Amino acid sequence: MEIVYMQIAMVLSLIVKCLHGSLSTTLQETNSQQQPADPEPEFEGTIQNVTFPAGREAVLTCSVKNLGRYKVGWLRASDQTVLALQGRVVTHNARISVVHEDMRTWRLRIRQLRESDRGCYMCQINASPMKKQIGCIDVQGMYSNRYALLTFAVPIHDV
Repeated sequence: MEIVYMQIAMVLSLIVKCLHGSLSTTLQETNSQQQPADPEPEFEGTIQNVTFPAGREAVLTCSVKNLGRYKVGWLRASDQTVLALQGRVVTHNARISVVHEDMRTWRLRIRQLRESDRGCYMCQINASPMKKQIGCIDVQGMYSNRYALLTFAVPIHDV
């Protein structure tokens, strides 16, 4: 009976060694077939602050590299209002649009600029942790520099 137990133990030992060897081989094959992780997205440069007259179009440009599976969003920074996600505008403001070129350059456009559009806007990547950049728009009103626009008519009298 003891011989039978020893034979069973040897057979089990061989089975375990075979399974372990094939499992190791399978794991090695799986690991070698996996592709390296996508590089993390990052911003290229910074968003330039801009100044435009009221009534014109303002454009903020956000440049991203290695976007991969991540998405770009534009928000109004002051109240975190989402304006657009990828190329889709989600605000009901028809003056706002987003244009992107080859998934690298994302432009937020605000047409018929109003003084209420003055403020900062955030370009955001939904990575973990979230990545963001902020650019600000200043709006020049018609009378933003009163002294430069005043014209004085002074009569000249002969002395």
